[in-house]
Amino acid sequence: MVFVDEHGVVVASEGDPAPAPPFSRSVKGALDESRHSGRSTVTTGPDGRRWYVDTAAAGSTTLGSLLLSTNRELGDVEVRTFERATQTISVSRLADANMAEADTRASGETIRRLFDPSRTSPGRARPHRP
Repeated sequence: MVFVDEHGVVVASEGDPAPAPPFSRSVKGALDESRHSGRSTVTTGPDGRRWYVDTAAAGSTTLGSLLLSTNRELGDVEVRTFERATQTISVSRLADANMAEADTRASGETIRRLFDPSRTSPGRARPHRP
């Protein structure tokens, strides 16, 4: 299993060996199909393994894709579990992005206040004028 970000860079992987890019043409096609349809897809790779692909998204924003490579066909419950895992990853990635954005805003505000010449602070020393 591998999770790739919206640019196709591996974020996390598990397995022996873990699947990694470059992916076959059929897997790339499944990635594109999942990104456009918003649903999980399945394809067969050149090695005969089945690839289950699902895209993690928030609205129209793609957050990445989860890919599972297996020698057997997954049952309905297993496919739904795979899809729920992708939804969980979506929520986690979105929360991480929101936290990073909030941190950036807070840092920018702090820097702006530090360098704002018009700011006044009650305990701030004033220059001595003779």
